[in-house]
Amino acid sequence: MNLRKLTALFALLVLLAAPVTAAAAPFKVGLMVNSPEEGVFCSELVYNDQVLWRLQLLTDGARPVTGGGGGQTTIVVPDIVNGLFLIKFSRQ
Repeated sequence: MNLRKLTALFALLVLLAAPVTAAAAPFKVGLMVNSPEEGVFCSELVYNDQVLWRLQLLTDGARPVTGGGGGQTTIVVPDIVNGLFLIKFSRQ
């Protein structure tokens, strides 16, 4: 019985995690999370093919040389200055 519940739970998680398009919905929402290069985490919230929010988390104080496309990007960079831990927020 325990194996059946575990298998059913796994099947349910796979169904929920699979990307599905709702053709009848009057709107389109997407959340994209990726890591384009080592030490960079990017996230975008898209509504009706327009980027509402783009966030980049960098592991060090280095800023990216090239942009990831058009639109405003919020960049979060942790840093240590004079022994104090700082979190820097900037918009590009």
